[in-house]
Amino acid sequence: MKYHIPLLLLSITLTSGCLTSHRRERDEKAARSHAQRQNVLSDVDRMKEQLFDSNAGQQDIYRRLDELEDAQREASRIQEQRIQKLERSLAEQDTAREKDKAEIIDKLSRKMAELVASSAYSAEPTEGYEHVVKKGETLSEIATTYGVKPGAIVRLNRLPNANTIRVGQKLFIPE
Repeated sequence: MKYHIPLLLLSITLTSGCLTSHRRERDEKAARSHAQRQNVLSDVDRMKEQLFDSNAGQQDIYRRLDELEDAQREASRIQEQRIQKLERSLAEQDTAREKDKAEIIDKLSRKMAELVASSAYSAEPTEGYEHVVKKGETLSEIATTYGVKPGAIVRLNRLPNANTIRVGQKLFIPE
């Protein structure tokens, strides 16, 4: 038994050394695990901050986008009002132009009628001769006989041209 005690002591020492070594490994493993857990928690906190900053940035972008959309709607509304105003102005100008055109045409028509009426009475002689065209007579011969221009006879008698006189036709010859 003598040997059993030292062996037993040796066995206890070895076992306690193994237990201590095993406990040390377990403690080191737990410390590494704890450090890794702390690193993961730190990473999670950093990601939460980034997510918060990202959400804040996203909210700012949405706010700016809403402001831009509002500004564009307002600009479109103003532009539409301007277009409608211009269209009304053009329509009013067209109406005024048509009215002016009608007035000008009326005035010109009245003036032309006055001119035609005044020139018809003043240009046509009231005294002259009535000539009945005989067979073989020409307008030039008739004009020479009375001492007038052939064009005056054509104009006063409203002849289409100098060659359209007929036998028996009555012509007014001015003095």
